[in-house]
Amino acid sequence: MPKKTAPSGYSFRPELIAAMRTAFLKACEAPQVRDAGHGAMEIAAEKILELAQAGETNPERLYTGALRRVSQ
Repeated sequence: MPKKTAPSGYSFRPELIAAMRTAFLKACEAPQVRDAGHGAMEIAAEKILELAQAGETNPERLYTGALRRVSQ
């Protein structure tokens, strides 16, 4: 199985990195992610990155966006 590589091409301010980290850690503790099985954390992380690239900086909105994506 090929090893996944870290995403490249991203550049975020330290404040946004902190918001993304807060959102991701909170999402990982949510039952929707924790109990969803294989790949749910990766899906949440990808959505947080997507939202941050689009300009979202609020950790709560990053978190809820990640949960919505996992729940689809």
